Amino acid sequence: MQKIKELIKTTGNPTILFLSIIKSFYWNFRIFGLKKALLIPILFHYRTKIKVPKASIKVFYGKRVYYGFDGSAWVSRVPQTSLVITSGVLEFKGKALIGQSPNIRIDSGGKVIFGDSIFINKNFRLKIDSEFYLGNNALIASNVSIRDDDGHEINGKQEVMPIKIDEHCWIGDDVLILKGTKLGKDCVIGARSTVTQSISRSFVPTCDVIGGNPAKIIKEVVSWKAW
Repeated sequence: MQKIKELIKTTGNPTILFLSIIKSFYWNFRIFGLKKALLIPILFHYRTKIKVPKASIKVFYGKRVYYGFDGSAWVSRVPQTSLVITSGVLEFKGKALIGQSPNIRIDSGGKVIFGDSIFINKNFRLKIDSEFYLGNNALIASNVSIRDDDGHEINGKQEVMPIKIDEHCWIGDDVLILKGTKLGKDCVIGARSTVTQSISRSFVPTCDVIGGNPAKIIKEVVSWKAW
């Protein structure tokens, strides 16, 4: 009964939970097979548009992933919620709560890894063609966008570069993280910053406050905790 109450609290109300369980069981069955699907390792919001091949998602069993639930009450959610993997792998190393209206897309054999104890607020957007790593205990605020490509060809070519964000990093509201970015552990990214590979070209920032457009190190050696 306690687990049911926790599920209702996370999903919003019993109707949303019921509809989400039905959709989640169907997709967990397609991805993992019947035995693992019965545990519902990933609970998808029933509005999520899903297109993923069989065995394209890996999870750590015993720690559930919530996809499309919860988030700050004062942040409006965007209408679309989706998870699309045309070619590639999505891996969850532990529990994760991804807030309302996430849109994640993996193409071109890309690989996305989320560590343990991940919290992501509303309207998260992730587009990966190479590799993306998010370390344990990461906190991502609302309206954050991350992509590892240019989106279009520039001078006849399009660059794609991996992105790595180490453990215990805090990404503020409305941040844009672009191709080639590398962040060490315990970094804080200020709201509305644009983070590019230039921040980590000579060394990887660790325990730093980073902000601006383009982002730069504002303060060195900081510590933070979510709550």
